[in-house]
Amino acid sequence: MKNCCYFLALALLSGCITILPTFKTNTDYESLHRFKRILVVSKLPKVPQAYLDAWIISFPDQYDVCVVDASELTFGNPDSLITQKARECQSEAILTLDYDRSYTVGSGKYISSVSEFFLQMAFMPDRKPFWKALTGDTAPRHIVQQLVTDAIIEGQVPRAIY
Repeated sequence: MKNCCYFLALALLSGCITILPTFKTNTDYESLHRFKRILVVSKLPKVPQAYLDAWIISFPDQYDVCVVDASELTFGNPDSLITQKARECQSEAILTLDYDRSYTVGSGKYISSVSEFFLQMAFMPDRKPFWKALTGDTAPRHIVQQLVTDAIIEGQVPRAIY
């Protein structure tokens, strides 16, 4: 027992253990068909352009990916921005990132909102969803890996470039 505790402490201190993000997903496999062109739509406020650009290099090579910021801070009609960008990129599917402000914790002056992230994939042009997920993680590579795990897309997630 003592050796186990030492090993666990050593592993935690050395960073050998990786805690994977949790995803709750649901897929409509009956309406799923293959696609190669994806538009990533961010409805998350205050995301840097580097985050949006990370989506382009996070999908397997056989996918063409475009991104658009459709948050509350963007000028113009969000639906028009999405439609215009989808047309420019000839997107077949849309991956939308948004908050799921589903619950609060605490009370009185200590109340705070706990947000998960809601992800949804839909086909163009009707925007009928075929994949939905809730997660606490917005790392592009983690989300793309979940899409591979759920058999929504195929291929290998490219290695991170440091």
